[in-house]
Amino acid sequence: MNGSECVQNNEKDSVTNVYKYHCDCSKSFGVSSYAGLECEYSATVVCEYGKSSSISAFCTNGGTCLQTTFEGQAHAGCGCPIDFEGTHCQYLLGTAPAQDLAVTYSASGNGAGLTGLAIFFISAITVGVLATFSVVVWRKHQRKIREEEGFPEDEIEKKEFDEVTEVKKVPDII
Repeated sequence: MNGSECVQNNEKDSVTNVYKYHCDCSKSFGVSSYAGLECEYSATVVCEYGKSSSISAFCTNGGTCLQTTFEGQAHAGCGCPIDFEGTHCQYLLGTAPAQDLAVTYSASGNGAGLTGLAIFFISAITVGVLATFSVVVWRKHQRKIREEEGFPEDEIEKKEFDEVTEVKKVPDII
């Protein structure tokens, strides 16, 4: 369909024991890019800078580019409408061949998550905020205990300062 070429798979049909075929959509590239089991879906958006069509970086069926690439860069995939799946949103939900589901994205966020580095930084910032909050709460609690023991606020700070700056006198040896 759309100028694509039928190509024999390495997989045989379990009933007929005849090799299966698929459409090579790269052969249908021209005015538009195509994808799907029979190259039936035309590109609705191109994910390559400065290009009106691309052999690999495009989305079909209203999908949105997860990343715009330069010529020769790998296609990052598409955010697909709810009824579609695949790297180009070229399959109706539930119809994609298993090998094509390795990189599947959807508009609801499935598969289009954060990178490991982003998760690390978010986690590190969260731990830092929690640690700071814990120290503030602990210090307030310690001050409250000291005040209940009869130390006024300025005496507490003076005592803490004296404890830190105290110099021990060394006995004279004569």
